[in-house]
Amino acid sequence: MVASEKAKARIRSGRTSSSVPGKGPKPSSSGKNGPREVALRLAQWNAKAEPNIREILLFPDKRGEEIRLVEVDPTALPSDEGRLVPFYFAPDPVNEIPLWSAIAVILPREKGKLRLPKGWGKWDQAEIIWQRKARK
Repeated sequence: MVASEKAKARIRSGRTSSSVPGKGPKPSSSGKNGPREVALRLAQWNAKAEPNIREILLFPDKRGEEIRLVEVDPTALPSDEGRLVPFYFAPDPVNEIPLWSAIAVILPREKGKLRLPKGWGKWDQAEIIWQRKARK
């Protein structure tokens, strides 16, 4: 996947919000395309594709312009930088993802310990949006 120049600039600058004021429609705050609903859909898709994911956290974006997910997966590679480094994905209107999304995958032991990107808040502000049920 080749990232756009805008996405590359966002990643290099560490910016976590990519919407340009006045450009394009703002997603609804409720309904199937509200930020939380979009985040839940992404979490469910990712958990279905990756059976080792134990839980997925949603970090709030007060502006409602970006979905911020952290997937906890015991098979992830460890962070060697001591900070959370998400991958950024552009909006995907075809799949009803009207927002930028930032997704990071971490080991269970890293949860609550890695430095978060600027603007993400604190670990205790995250919501567990999806959790795998224990196998019997």
